[in-house]
Amino acid sequence: PTSTPGSNERKNGFHWKLHAEALRRYLLLGQGDFTAALMELAQKELDKPATSVSEVQLTHALRQAVSGSSARFDDERVTDRLRARRARAAGSREVGWDVFWIQYALPPSDPLGVIFTPEAMAAYQQLFVRLWQLKRAEHQLGGCWHAANCRIQRQLTVAGRRIRAAANATLQLLLLIRAEMHHFVSNLQDYMQFEVIGRTWDEFAEEAAEAEDLDQLIAAHHKHLALLRRRALISAGAIAGEGAEGTLEEEEELSTAFQALSRVLTRLLGHVHQLCLKVDRIEEMISGEERQTLSSRVVASNRTKLGGWGYTEEEQRKEAERAAALSIHFQGVAQELVALRQMFKRDEAAFTELLPEKAHEEIRFLLARLTLSDGSSAAQGSAAAMTGGGERGGGGLIPRTSSSDVNKINNNNVNGNFVMAATSGAGTVAAGPNVQPVMSLQQQQQQLQQLLQRHQAKAAQMNG
Repeated sequence: PTSTPGSNERKNGFHWKLHAEALRRYLLLGQGDFTAALMELAQKELDKPATSVSEVQLTHALRQAVSGSSARFDDERVTDRLRARRARAAGSREVGWDVFWIQYALPPSDPLGVIFTPEAMAAYQQLFVRLWQLKRAEHQLGGCWHAANCRIQRQLTVAGRRIRAAANATLQLLLLIRAEMHHFVSNLQDYMQFEVIGRTWDEFAEEAAEAEDLDQLIAAHHKHLALLRRRALISAGAIAGEGAEGTLEEEEELSTAFQALSRVLTRLLGHVHQLCLKVDRIEEMISGEERQTLSSRVVASNRTKLGGWGYTEEEQRKEAERAAALSIHFQGVAQELVALRQMFKRDEAAFTELLPEKAHEEIRFLLARLTLSDGSSAAQGSAAAMTGGGERGGGGLIPRTSSSDVNKINNNNVNGNFVMAATSGAGTVAAGPNVQPVMSLQQQQQQLQQLLQRHQAKAAQMNG
């Protein structure tokens, strides 16, 4: 046993809290600026096939991320333990994002290994993988927005009127789908960071402070990890032989539900990747058109300087044919986007259906966030706000609410303007003077359908 007369001194002499905090910040992605810097610096390497990724390059990016963020002020006993690792690829289609993980190095002789056992570190790695997947999806969706609203729009300035109309109709459809995906990803990520990691850490810190010896500290840490994995919808089991919370039948039922949720979540994040591929395809199409347009303009300018006509009839005919063909391509992309949205909404509905409400009380707050993604109005959203709703709008993070709030707030971003409806404990709504209705799911579907119909009509008109 570890409960000896000197165990209390060893408990306090390990600096265990310093390292526990480091695990929360780096392996559970609580250090936001470090994570953002790492993703930017390592992106080039992580985009490579999994078998071509270099751990040396990843470690270099990790060190740069430490130096370029507030992590540089952290204790060297912490940052020196961080290692970039590459797991073995499970398939030929995997890239660096799928196999990357961060190791917090603990040599076998390190006394911290008494608390942070190999089983515990494996659990941290499991949590890191889930959180990293969500961070990657958020990063991808941010890249989609930047490409659609900045790079592609700049390239469209040299395109013809018909191509601009066809491209903008498809991009508008794409951005609406991207907003739906972003809402799901960001709310699930907020749930993980605030309702799961934040609350569980507070509980662990309180129990650890009350621990009288090393045995009680180890037990508190094992319980902490078991709750983390359970609330993060990863595993219903305990860590290192700790007792489970429910009956064996309930644990098996939860384990089955969590496995199904992981499969559905993998598909949902795969849809995000497919959306990004659609953006790349549109950008490639527009880039090719931009190059051809600029080239033909140079030729026409040179002819004009020599006193001739800028464009010949044959060149004008070919340009019109090219514009018509490109419009048909955009129409095909729009059809693919509608199909992608249908698959995403189907899997999103499956995810919410699979959420085991009896797993723990935080599930209802996650359900409130996800069902609020199609919030019908500020007044209707107030009911969800009373159960802990809150979301990210298109323009940034909307103030979140936790389960302990007395007054719940539901914020919605409508046409770039914030709309606020505050609900008191009695359920009354005190809305601001600028409250506007938010589109319901049916209205959003109708808008998407109208966009597609307009796109098809414009393409048919140009082809005619």
